[in-house]
Amino acid sequence: MKTLVIICLMVSVFTFSEACSCIGGHPQRQFCDADFVIRARILGRTLTGGPTLQGVYYTVMIRQYYKREPRTGRRIQRIYTALHGTSCGVSFRIGREYIIAGFIQNNRRWSAQLCSWNVETTSLTPFQRKALRNGFYRNNCFCEINAACVLYEAEQKYCLEIVAVANFAGCMHQELDRDGRCLKIKIL
Repeated sequence: MKTLVIICLMVSVFTFSEACSCIGGHPQRQFCDADFVIRARILGRTLTGGPTLQGVYYTVMIRQYYKREPRTGRRIQRIYTALHGTSCGVSFRIGREYIIAGFIQNNRRWSAQLCSWNVETTSLTPFQRKALRNGFYRNNCFCEINAACVLYEAEQKYCLEIVAVANFAGCMHQELDRDGRCLKIKIL
């Protein structure tokens, strides 16, 4: 019995584990770090038979370009990703619409990874929708995002949204009503 325990311990120590780990970033930082950002509907999923890190591609119909609009006006695109989430692969649902931020390899192959900003459009906050629509993320990539932005207010609660605006960096917040709903936006 003692030998079995020792063998199990040794196997667990020397077992190799592969996992994707990343720290979630602010949407504006992820937007700015990406080579492209699009709103797209997922049309299909195809196994490539190639390396695990690009083992699948999704065929998407691009509805809106937010960053890196192509010269050709191409609307159907393949986006490659790893086969599994443990290798940082993204899993999109066919028929759904997403904001996809990704990278372009060798100036032609588009790819997405788990650590990038890939969110279903129904999950966007009203602020994120407005920031994409009005070019807020695109036009402010030179700003530094301060994730430690905190507001101290003794008598009121706020919905905080961290922002960076040209020539101004700070927090944007929305007041909460008695039921916890956001009412209006203020810039500090």
